Amino acid sequence: ELDPVTGDPELNSATQTLARRVQPGQHVLVKPGEQVPLDGEVVWGTANVSMQHISGESQPVRMAVGSSVPAGSLNSDGLLVVQVTATADDSTPARIARMAAAAQTAKPKLQRTLEQVGQIWSKAVIGATLLTLLVLPL
Repeated sequence: ELDPVTGDPELNSATQTLARRVQPGQHVLVKPGEQVPLDGEVVWGTANVSMQHISGESQPVRMAVGSSVPAGSLNSDGLLVVQVTATADDSTPARIARMAAAAQTAKPKLQRTLEQVGQIWSKAVIGATLLTLLVLPL
């Protein structure tokens, strides 16, 4: 939690908990070398944060008060207090995983059409083969 007078984090009030138990609006403390557990907005502190898992960019980005930070980002060098904006199920990595799974299961229209043509074609080839076998012996 943040001290209401100074706005600084009260480090003695910090407790460890599972990310799935943290609700939007709560604060999380992210120390140097730790990953940001949930999507949120920086409300205290500054740090260089690597978002390579999201953007592919290996250079850390400087985060300060007001910056949005996605879950899974790696805090390189500063102390941050992040106000959570999404649950674990709605975090950026969770959404990316859902979209990737949906893309793998959904077939494009062209692929469905080719499969239908392939079924008809294979039946036609089998029919022509059987007809040829029946006609040639005569």
